[in-house]
Amino acid sequence: MIAYVLSGGNLRGGLQVGALQALIADPARKPQLIVGSSIGAINGALVAADPTPLGVERLAHIWRNVKRSDIYPGTRVALARRVLRGKDSLYTDKPLRAICQRAFPPGVISFGDLKVPLYVTVATLNSHTWYYWGDDRSTHLIEAIVASASLPGVFPPITQRGYQYVDGGLVANLPLQVAVEKGATEIYALDVSFTTQQLPRVKGVPGILGRTVQVMLHQQTRDELERVIGLPGITLHHIQLNGFKDLKWGDFSQTAAMIAYGQRQTEEYLRQPAPNTICQSEAAPPPPPGAVQFTPQLYGVRR
Repeated sequence: MIAYVLSGGNLRGGLQVGALQALIADPARKPQLIVGSSIGAINGALVAADPTPLGVERLAHIWRNVKRSDIYPGTRVALARRVLRGKDSLYTDKPLRAICQRAFPPGVISFGDLKVPLYVTVATLNSHTWYYWGDDRSTHLIEAIVASASLPGVFPPITQRGYQYVDGGLVANLPLQVAVEKGATEIYALDVSFTTQQLPRVKGVPGILGRTVQVMLHQQTRDELERVIGLPGITLHHIQLNGFKDLKWGDFSQTAAMIAYGQRQTEEYLRQPAPNTICQSEAAPPPPPGAVQFTPQLYGVRR
């Protein structure tokens, strides 16, 4: 069973759109299962609704035409007022919901209306537990994918039965194990969170906080890869969609370039696939005085 697994990655989800164009162009790689977190949940849902080249091109058209104000409306003064009033987020999720609703073909309302089975992740602020949607095909689709993409502080938590649910990428940014549990035997992981590149110095509170999240997601993804690679009967294609690492918040001006770049990267991988491997990182910077670099023993993992 062929599965696509789409990571979270905010605006860099545009890279996934290009990757999807490359994959869907080959009928032999058509997905039989899709799993996504955060922006990967939204991209994955739209592909699951129409897993054809035309469907992916429709998704690309949406990405190319979205502006910052379409999802993140309001001035800095308005955002400051929301903070001072004790709101749960800088932005409301109503614009994101509206875009998602317009994007789906008519009649696609629940998971059962999709042409390919879809699973999306979500975390809770009330315990150390994470969940996924998809088994109950009657579940409302928009509610699930918006919850999976509700980055804390940016969008409000989704509240159900008194509990708060947020971005699934915080706990399972590349949810490979869900695909394995659901029977996938060949996985194409479209990953915008993992990089083997050294990154330049970063300045300012927003930049440092953003880079901190990148580092955390990188290690989380590496742990997930190590758990899945080497499992019997599993072929994993880890397609790293690098580039555009330090986009400014809400900057959609490079979306078309991201889509084209993601397509080229994926086409290059498909010409020379390297399944069941983890790429080596570039030479790490020197450790601080008195420290040594930790290199874990990766039993059973092929590099």
